Amino acid sequence: MLGDCATWRTMCGAADRVNALAHVYAHSLPEPGNGDEYSRAELEGYRPFAIVGVVSYEGRRVSRGSGSGFSGTGEIGCLIERATPAGLIATPGDAMRDWENVVGAIISDIFGLAGTAPSEDSRYLDVRDVRLVDPPWTNERKAAKIEGYKQRVLLAFPWGLE
Repeated sequence: MLGDCATWRTMCGAADRVNALAHVYAHSLPEPGNGDEYSRAELEGYRPFAIVGVVSYEGRRVSRGSGSGFSGTGEIGCLIERATPAGLIATPGDAMRDWENVVGAIISDIFGLAGTAPSEDSRYLDVRDVRLVDPPWTNERKAAKIEGYKQRVLLAFPWGLE
């Protein structure tokens, strides 16, 4: 879904779905170059990125009276991280407000795509709502010396039957 989110594409500087999805990883980033810890340059090179994975899968169920057969149910986790825009580093309040607006726009894009069919043979998950597992935040200057200036959010999207 992220590949078709207008806000995600803009944040990645991606003109299309394929280039936007190049910033999305399943379960983790690739292994660090030294096999142990990411360098600041490696982390800055990946940003913006999203790490997605299944948090839970509750099996297939049928809703009484739905008439549509069995449907899978579960929750997808999505960690999103970007570099703090250079023009906002000196004003943490503005940086945070900007990040919260971007996160809100991504959530809105996902809700707009939920349950729709991007092609004849596929359909997006029917996302019901969102949980802020770890709300939007910006790292502090001390941490930025090690990891670079970054902003992060951890979201969970329940999907399927309630």
